[in-house]
Amino acid sequence: MEDYYSKGVAKIPQAILDVASKGIHTERITQEEALSTAKMIWEKYHYIICPHTAVGVAGATKADPSFSSTLSVCLATATAAKFPDFVHLIGDNVPIPSHPCVDNLKETTQEEAQSTQSSIDSPPTKTVEISANGELRKVNLIVLYPKHSISTLQRLQMTTVQSPNIRTFSCDNASDSFDNMIIDIFNDQNFAKKHNMLWVNSPNVGRLVCHTVHHIYTYLKLCPSCDNDVTFYIPSGALVDSTSAYLSQCMGVPVKVVSVVNENDFFHKCLTQGYLYKPLNVINTPSCSMDTVFPHNIERILFLLAKGDATLVKSIMEDYHSKGVAKIPQTILDVASKGIHTERITQEEALTTAKMIWEKYHYIHICPHTAVGVAGATKADPSFSLTLSVCLATATAAKFLILFISLEIMYQYLVILVLII
Repeated sequence: MEDYYSKGVAKIPQAILDVASKGIHTERITQEEALSTAKMIWEKYHYIICPHTAVGVAGATKADPSFSSTLSVCLATATAAKFPDFVHLIGDNVPIPSHPCVDNLKETTQEEAQSTQSSIDSPPTKTVEISANGELRKVNLIVLYPKHSISTLQRLQMTTVQSPNIRTFSCDNASDSFDNMIIDIFNDQNFAKKHNMLWVNSPNVGRLVCHTVHHIYTYLKLCPSCDNDVTFYIPSGALVDSTSAYLSQCMGVPVKVVSVVNENDFFHKCLTQGYLYKPLNVINTPSCSMDTVFPHNIERILFLLAKGDATLVKSIMEDYHSKGVAKIPQTILDVASKGIHTERITQEEALTTAKMIWEKYHYIHICPHTAVGVAGATKADPSFSLTLSVCLATATAAKFLILFISLEIMYQYLVILVLII
């Protein structure tokens, strides 16, 4: 690279070219070839591709005209709706594809932009959303957090961001209470549509989709040949990670799912007792993001376990909401027994596990939520001998300094953790 930048030219060693010849090749496509390919795709399949995708498909047809050498994939890079001029070149009668992200684009004033999107977030650890949305002109972010069940550092992370589009409110009640308030807002469809509301908490299906990718990626890193099972031990509150892991399993990824809960054990009772019960109140624990009496993704995971029987799930939830209790059909429990299990961990068990991790490995980054997951793993498979195992780590331990006081860990390590974040 020094030769390239200083002389404008650099020779590639033959050793590199020999390796490349066995693993990566190139094709050069002209504009005419790309356009010709796009026309062929339209005439043959009535499918409109963008100019970038056309280059890729043209390269594939040049390299292997019959597509007979191997299974082939051409990456599609964008919607053709973004390139109307290119679509017109394909043919005068070729329609411009419709796409909501393109159709809704328009010039906005500063005032219009500020009212474009209102987002609500409620969990106690969602500083990521605050950082991501700060200073965005088209987003107003409203953050609600439970005053009495988060750490000081968590509170400071949310309340010290100086962005005009972010409003943070503390609430006296537990997170379930103001989650219900947000649900009422979204049930008023006219209000939600008028203000372009978006809930970025775990009920948003986008969260579930993203986490599904995480599970598949992790599996492939551990088993690139897809020749083994991997068990995921998941600290669970609203069940977004557990649902996404089970969705991965439904898609054919050979993963086993163990949903590990703390004393707020709604889902554990669901699978072990066969009923949905309305708990009296939330139990506050050090793993505060898991302190929920009603996991928002319970309907989604029941839907997957019911093999897509929406009518059955609706009946279960109607019984639950009207009577305070609902029986889980045996057919759902039978499916669950083969694909997803639960473990219930007490605060004492989680703390004991965190101490063990510190004493045995001098590892300081295990937060209270992660401790619940690891405790569940050691309870389910003490020797970790049954399958390859993954325990999801949920947060930096520096946000929960009170835990380290319990662990009697040296002060300098606490300082290091605070500086890290």
